Amino acid sequence: MAAPNLANTTSIYGKTIGVVIGTTANTVVLTCPADKVLKINTLVLYGTNTTNIQVDFYDSSETTAYTIYDGNWHISDTDNFPVPHPYPVIDKDRYIYLEEGDQIRIWADSSTGTKRAVISYEEIDDA
Repeated sequence: MAAPNLANTTSIYGKTIGVVIGTTANTVVLTCPADKVLKINTLVLYGTNTTNIQVDFYDSSETTAYTIYDGNWHISDTDNFPVPHPYPVIDKDRYIYLEEGDQIRIWADSSTGTKRAVISYEEIDDA
């Protein structure tokens, strides 16, 4: 199916989800439904302890994953910022669109500590 024409938008629903980040590679946390477009406004990682977290955008039409973030991250109680410390991967200046079947995938290389993501997005339809 084709992505909705944004010039003919009939509805926009604001949504937010929170996910616990696991250690299984290519874990899907968000998939764009049929006949919709998702505008990902923010994707923020929260975590404690040293860990490597990877965030991918999976383009279903290309059957290819693109890494948005892949980083080793050390947060401790002695650092000068709150724990868990937020890290914005996607924000209002770097948003992305998901078309039908596209996905956001997130996973970590360690189950030690707390690792979560919060994703704020708009579900757009032209029906």
